[in-house]
Amino acid sequence: DTESLDFGPLGPCNVPCFRRGYFDCAAGNGVYLDVSGWGMGEVWINGHYLGSFWDEEKQQSILIPAEILAEKGNRIVVFDLKNNDPGATMRLSDKPVFK
Repeated sequence: DTESLDFGPLGPCNVPCFRRGYFDCAAGNGVYLDVSGWGMGEVWINGHYLGSFWDEEKQQSILIPAEILAEKGNRIVVFDLKNNDPGATMRLSDKPVFK
């Protein structure tokens, strides 16, 4: 259950770790989470498991169904297996992202 995890400040991440963030999203159709450059991991938004990603795959995005998004305060949790960049970001896209 990712909702019960405790988080602290992120330092160098040389081992698998969980990351958390928040974002706002205008109402409408589902959007895609662009995971380009993140390596490998799994994603939850607002407590819902979205799926996994791997930089070796052609598709570099995950569909976020509209029904799990709120206009404000969406919580994203990422189980980060390979990324060593604490400054890495994910973006929302209205189209799927491919290599």
